[in-house]
Amino acid sequence: AVDAETGRKLWQSRPEPLAPLTLATRDGRVFYSNYEQVVCLDRATGEELWRSEPAESGKGHRATGGTLVAAEKAVLYAHVPASGRNYYGHLRAFSTETGELLWKGPTYAGPGVANPPDLFVIDGLAWVGETRVPVNNAQTATTRRGFNPRTGDVIREVSVPKLTSPGHHFRCYRSKATERYLL
Repeated sequence: AVDAETGRKLWQSRPEPLAPLTLATRDGRVFYSNYEQVVCLDRATGEELWRSEPAESGKGHRATGGTLVAAEKAVLYAHVPASGRNYYGHLRAFSTETGELLWKGPTYAGPGVANPPDLFVIDGLAWVGETRVPVNNAQTATTRRGFNPRTGDVIREVSVPKLTSPGHHFRCYRSKATERYLL
């Protein structure tokens, strides 16, 4: 860790892989994935506070990492496995305090075979990629569910009946989000 104003090194953790798109900080803690588990460090000292149970093994599909978001009292981690032709992953939520697995699910797909999974926290809800699997590119409707980050309960569901044309697929670009829109 480096002081942003002075450039002075504050601390250094032990070297290990850090999956892209998984570095996050919240409430005095730093979180990341080492491609096998989620790790939590004290932001001020670099002291390791916990490691989760194994979340996945190795790099994701086409060597992507997962997507990690630090929400209030829950660290959310979405990862797509590297093996076979199964491009579906599971959203996992870990306690920010202990690293304990709070919940796992749903199975999701997307946005594409070469991208890390979509994962957003908006208005206190966790939103992940397509949960209707297997994905059928002939379907034109899209549904997204907003989950309580601590419990996994579905709090909100948004359905758009004709969002895409038949045969359309999300492949080349990750989805984006604002406080008002999932794009």
